[in-house]
Amino acid sequence: MERYKKTFFVLWVFLSLALVYYIWRVDYQQYTCESEKNGASCAILGITHEEHHEFERALKYFERSCELDYSLGCYRYALILKKENQIDPSRKAMEKSCQLGYKEACKEIKTEK
Repeated sequence: MERYKKTFFVLWVFLSLALVYYIWRVDYQQYTCESEKNGASCAILGITHEEHHEFERALKYFERSCELDYSLGCYRYALILKKENQIDPSRKAMEKSCQLGYKEACKEIKTEK
């Protein structure tokens, strides 16, 4: 029985640390995205929210990332807009991503033509 208590305690500590890390990561990325205008941080927030099926928040952060000229943010923003059948805004974001040097966006544009 004592062994199970130790195992449970170690598991509880591990999960607690993982939760603290997740909260810290989101808070830090949110701060650097909004206060320091860091496009990469905005894109990371977008990816994090997308992974948790929070698509409206993801869209917001990908849009902000694109506004800050981060190519991956523009690309992910364009993909979500395309899924929502917002073709013109999607195309503009994809073109911007390509202009910023994201090769996958350039490939996507070529396949659409």
